[in-house]
Amino acid sequence: VFGLGSRAYPHFCAFARAVDTRLQELGGERLVALGEGDELCGQEDIFRDWARISFQAACESFCIEGAVDTATRTDTDSSPDTPGGWSPDTCRISVVAEGPELVSALSQLHRRKTV
Repeated sequence: VFGLGSRAYPHFCAFARAVDTRLQELGGERLVALGEGDELCGQEDIFRDWARISFQAACESFCIEGAVDTATRTDTDSSPDTPGGWSPDTCRISVVAEGPELVSALSQLHRRKTV
């Protein structure tokens, strides 16, 4: 989870922290630490670093190590034509047939009855 905000506000990145906590409560496995970007302090660079580390951790976690060189990738390297880019030959996408029902999922998430 990466949160954006401004440290000028008292509840800086509160939503991101709440989502991170809730994902942990639901049994989620954290791959990297919660990232926080401050609009007053170079949030773009902080996000790029966090995204690179997160992508690398996800590749390792899902056993696609070596498929992408995260050290040399740029923001424009996502094309399948780019060496190491995404392609059906190197990555797979799985479709989940059914997800949770929206109203019950929101009720559970917010711990309130949703109608």
